[in-house]
Amino acid sequence: GIIRGVGLSNDGRGSGFLAPSSEGQVRAMQSAYAMSGLSPKDISLVECHATGTTVGDGTELQSMKQVFGEHEGLSIGSIKANMGHPITAAGVAGLIKVLGAMRARVIPPSRHAAEGAQTLENTPFRLATHPEPWMSDGPRRAALSAFGFGGNNAHLIVEEYEGPSTLQPAQSAKPSGALAIVGLGAQVGDGEGLEDLEAALFGARGVGSTRAASTNVAVRGLKFPPRDLEQALGQQLTMLGSAREAIEAVGAIDSKRTGVFVG
Repeated sequence: GIIRGVGLSNDGRGSGFLAPSSEGQVRAMQSAYAMSGLSPKDISLVECHATGTTVGDGTELQSMKQVFGEHEGLSIGSIKANMGHPITAAGVAGLIKVLGAMRARVIPPSRHAAEGAQTLENTPFRLATHPEPWMSDGPRRAALSAFGFGGNNAHLIVEEYEGPSTLQPAQSAKPSGALAIVGLGAQVGDGEGLEDLEAALFGARGVGSTRAASTNVAVRGLKFPPRDLEQALGQQLTMLGSAREAIEAVGAIDSKRTGVFVG
């Protein structure tokens, strides 16, 4: 197979740490097609993330309707219906499935998904219940979605390999204008925030050379599941505290024009 495009995004602040966002998913999908030079209409099979939850699947279908709305009877499925959730290997497991389907030229069925077929009524999508010939006038093209923990979204476009291709990827426009740092947070050594770092850098006090013995993160507004918070590493909580300090200085964020950098 040939990887024609990859789109990545993160939901950012939403209704909860585990709650998906359609806006973030759509952004990842659209980025992949912008890179590939292809259109969603060129896709004939979608390997969905398909968490198997009402909220997760409902949100994914909503996102797909925005991107694949011009289709009629687009075949979709997920390897999770066949083998359960492969957890961190889910994305590559779906890719292996798609490449096998391209080699066999078969649309693979989704097992145990009868109820899902009813859910897809009046949508652009359909579920194959048995193996079907994968018909195509040109190279077969499939899309794969992986929507992970904390709103990390990925969308991959794969094309059947038929020898060297004359198609060229779309050239991304180079950004113009200045880059502005609009928020900053830091916890360095035994310092508790950016103010301590500034004081150390400009000589107001000695540079903290010892490690922090503990770190404190305010729980209010965190939207972090308590059991996961209990198991978080000190380094993770330190980064989380720095991120919150930076965001407090920013206010409203335009997610399409903002990057977050952690070191």
